[in-house]
Amino acid sequence: MLVRCKDVDTLKDDLLLGAAALAVFFFGVNTSSARRAIYHQYEHGRLLGAFKYGSLLAARKSTALAAMWAAETKGLDEATVRLMELHLQLNELASALLECGSHQTDVAKLRLLLAATGETIAAATELRGTPRQTIAKRANVIERSA
Repeated sequence: MLVRCKDVDTLKDDLLLGAAALAVFFFGVNTSSARRAIYHQYEHGRLLGAFKYGSLLAARKSTALAAMWAAETKGLDEATVRLMELHLQLNELASALLECGSHQTDVAKLRLLLAATGETIAAATELRGTPRQTIAKRANVIERSA
């Protein structure tokens, strides 16, 4: 289960409206050629997560990122996908831990993120041939020696 600590709270933060916003999100620039490329990709069905919103092209950032994740991981074995998830979760965990000194620390999100990261580590290790019982025994040995 992939848990992201920085989930968006409102649709406003997640919605991209218009070719200019899509060009900046996908290409990092708002130029006429980037906007044309957005329209071209949409017309050929290659713009991940895009849809018509009235007369405008639109996309949700979260849907576009999920579609990119699906495209990136297509054809990969489960262990590799788990390790990629673990990488993302460890980055999120590091960011969350850096915020611990501030007054904005959300303990519930930290706990959820830690639990999900632990599950992903266990699942990835199990896929590589190490049973969960062995992982638990190693964790207990480390915990007792600390």
